[in-house]
Amino acid sequence: MATPRLNDAAIEFLLKGRGGLVDRAMSRHAANVERLAKALAPAETGNLKASITTNRTVVGDRVIWHIGSPLRYARYPNCGTGVYAGKGRIYPRRAKYLVFEWKGRLWRLDSVAGQPAQRYMIEALRRGQPYPVTPLPCS
Repeated sequence: MATPRLNDAAIEFLLKGRGGLVDRAMSRHAANVERLAKALAPAETGNLKASITTNRTVVGDRVIWHIGSPLRYARYPNCGTGVYAGKGRIYPRRAKYLVFEWKGRLWRLDSVAGQPAQRYMIEALRRGQPYPVTPLPCS
């Protein structure tokens, strides 16, 4: 009777290697999620949409695809701000008024309610891959 031998290097490549079977399938899912996130992200200037990228890393026996934006403000349209994030109205810290330009007009207000959550990243994840998704809470 023959004794089967496993090619550990081939199995390792299959599971974790660039271009391996698992990598190709998961990279396709990650590309779908990235494409959908860019389509669903709010766009006033287009910077947020343009900044969404996918990075693949191998950590021990895990291969992880990170899809997101490095911009500091990227989480706010996704999670919401102010009363929509459960934190109350937004007031100025160092001035009497909040002053900002929006839609070509200069605004000067005592406080603002904030921005409702648009959850574009979790929706892109739900639509872009076939596996069930449990969203992490925004904090």
